[in-house]
Amino acid sequence: MTQDELLRLIDEAAADGRTTLDLAGKGLSELPPEIGKLTNLKTLVLGRWDKKQDKVLGNYLKDLPGEIGKLVNLRTLFFYGNQFSEVPEVVGQLRELRSLNVNSNQLKELPEFIGLLSQLRVLNLGSNQLSAVPEVIGQLDELWKLELDRNQLSAIPEFFGKLHKLTKLDLYGNNLSEVPKVIGQLTNLTDLNLGSNQ
Repeated sequence: MTQDELLRLIDEAAADGRTTLDLAGKGLSELPPEIGKLTNLKTLVLGRWDKKQDKVLGNYLKDLPGEIGKLVNLRTLFFYGNQFSEVPEVVGQLRELRSLNVNSNQLKELPEFIGLLSQLRVLNLGSNQLSAVPEVIGQLDELWKLELDRNQLSAIPEFFGKLHKLTKLDLYGNNLSEVPKVIGQLTNLTDLNLGSNQ
C-alpha cells in the first residue's frame, strides 16, 4: 500500500467514524501523523497472525508517530510481526488499552511505562528477545492473559504472584529450568504452558 493509498484510507475511516482499522500485511514502513484523526478507533491492527493463511501478516514498522496518543478510545493495539526493538513511548499514553499484542518483533526489554496501562487484560509479548520482565508488570492487576512464549527468560520473578486474575500464562520456549513456585499463587490460572524449556 502506498502512502497516498493509506492517506485516502485514513480519510475514509475518519469520515465514516470507523472504530476498527486493519493495516496488517500492507507493506508499511511508517504511519503518517494523519492517523491521529481517527479518534473513534477502538481497534488498530498493524500486524496479526492469519489463521486461514497460517502465516504472519506484518509490516516493517519500527516506530509509531506521536499522534497515536490522540487515539484515546483505543482498546486493542496489535503490532504483531513488525520490526520494533522497543515499545514506542506513545503507547504509554493509551490508558484505555485492554489488549496489547507485540508478538514477533525484536524487543529486548520492556519499558517502565507498561505499568501505567492499568486496564490491560491481554498482553502478548511472544517471539521476542526478552531475558527479563520488569517489576511494573506486577501492577497490571486486571491482566488475565500473559503470553511470554519464545523469549529468553531463565526465571519468573516473584511479583508474578500479584497477577491474581491471570487465567492464561504462556512460557513455552524459554530457558526455564524449574517450575516457578510463584505459579502456586495464581489461583485463577486455567491454562499454563511450560513446554520446550529445560
